[in-house]
Amino acid sequence: LDRRTSRVAVFGFSELTPLINVVGAHANALGIYSMGPVFLGYGLKRFVSRASPEALARAELSGGAGRRASLQDVSPGEWMRGELPGRFREFFRNCAATIEGRSEPTTIHARLVRGRVDDARSATFVGGNLTVLSVMVGSRYADAVEPNGRWLLLEDYNDKPERFDRYLSHLTLAGFWERCAGVLLGDFHQEHRDLTNAVVEMLNYHLPEGREVPVAVTNQVGHTWPMTPMPLHVPAAVERTGDCDVSFTWRAEQLGTIVPGE
Repeated sequence: LDRRTSRVAVFGFSELTPLINVVGAHANALGIYSMGPVFLGYGLKRFVSRASPEALARAELSGGAGRRASLQDVSPGEWMRGELPGRFREFFRNCAATIEGRSEPTTIHARLVRGRVDDARSATFVGGNLTVLSVMVGSRYADAVEPNGRWLLLEDYNDKPERFDRYLSHLTLAGFWERCAGVLLGDFHQEHRDLTNAVVEMLNYHLPEGREVPVAVTNQVGHTWPMTPMPLHVPAAVERTGDCDVSFTWRAEQLGTIVPGE
C-alpha cells in the first residue's frame, strides 16, 4: 500500500474489519465497509422474515421472486433464491460505480440516542465489527482504528449480550471513549433477537462521566440487508435532519479511485 502509485479500493465487512481499516488509512487507497456478496443469502432471507408489510411491498417492486409471486405465497428461502442472482450483480455494479466516481451520494441516516451533533461539521469513521475490532486494540495495526477525533462505528451479530459487554470493556480500558468524537451503532442481533437497544444500555455504563459523547443508531450498517456501503477514513458531511435525527453523507467524487486516462 505504501508503494502504490495508483489508488485501490477494497470492499468488505465483519471479519474483514482489520483489512478495511488498514487499507482505508492509506492515502492512496479506499476502504468501504460494505456487505460482501457471499452474505447476501443470509441478509435477504433475514430481511423477508422480519420485514414489515410496507417493506415487503417495496421489495416486491424490485424484481426477482417478487414479480413472479406474492411474498405471501413463497417461503423466505424461496424469495431469497429468486432475488439472489439480480442482487449479486447489483452489488458489483454498485462497486464499479463507486470506484469510477459516478455513484449517487452515500448517506447514512441515524437516530441520536445520546448527546448532540452540529451541522457544518464533518465526521470521519473507523471501526466495524465489534468482536474483530477489539482484537486490533494494542496490535501493530492499532493506528488504523485510532479513535482520536473520529467517530467509532460498531456492529455485531450472533453473540450473547454479555460478550458484547466484554468487548466494550476492552475499548473502555483502552480509553476509546475519552478520545472518540462519537459512536455510531449499527445492527446488533442474535438469531431473531434484536440487541441494538441492549448495547445502547450497556454503553451508558462505559461512556465517561463529564464527557458528552454523542451516540447514534442506524439500521443501514451491519449484518443486515439492505446495507449501505460506508467509507472509513473519509470525512462525511454531517446534517441535523430533526431533533434526534442526523445524516452522514459522502459525495461520489470523494470515493472515486479510477482517474480518467490512467
